[in-house]
Amino acid sequence: AGLYYKQGRAEDAEQYIRIVQGNIFDALTAAKKVGEIYMQASQWEKAILIFESALTREKYDTELLDGLGEAYLAFGDTKSFYELVKKYDYVPNLKPHTYDGHIFLGNVYFSRGAYEMALKQYHLIQQFQAVDSYVFYKLGKTEEFLKNYSVALKHYQASLDQDSNFADVYYRMGVCLEALKKNSEAQQMYQKAVQTLPNHLDGLQALMRLEKANK
Repeated sequence: AGLYYKQGRAEDAEQYIRIVQGNIFDALTAAKKVGEIYMQASQWEKAILIFESALTREKYDTELLDGLGEAYLAFGDTKSFYELVKKYDYVPNLKPHTYDGHIFLGNVYFSRGAYEMALKQYHLIQQFQAVDSYVFYKLGKTEEFLKNYSVALKHYQASLDQDSNFADVYYRMGVCLEALKKNSEAQQMYQKAVQTLPNHLDGLQALMRLEKANK
């Protein structure tokens, strides 16, 4: 079917898919197979319809959820991906093949407090390209939320080594330093955050709080 689609023979592809459906008596198995065929043919919208329809009948099936999540991601429908995660309280088990895919999936895990899984996704980016300032920032923030403050600081510094104008990195370094009871150094980082981005609200509030505490 995938070859037919690539050749522009959509009718032949659909005929082949109908034959496949007719030869599989279990509706769930048929949906998974047809969805897989559409995915291989890069027919994301058709795959989405198949998986969504099957889920209305099966309610909860991780293979269907994985397939639907992959289809959403391939189609660029991040909103539906987030809604899927929220509805089923499940993050599809995917293996992205792009920088953006790993960043997105890492962010999904981070938003759910699954920090170890988020770290795994951010580290996997190294398979595709050298780690950039933003990835070091994400690594640092995730380690920070795991309370690995010293490790986080190393990632944040690596981020600044590539982009010294990344205001939120300075702020997050301040948070880590404050957690390590290094308030003087933390205050310096908050100041740098505000100097880099004068309207950095969190940085401004942190500075006011420390200044008030020092009086």
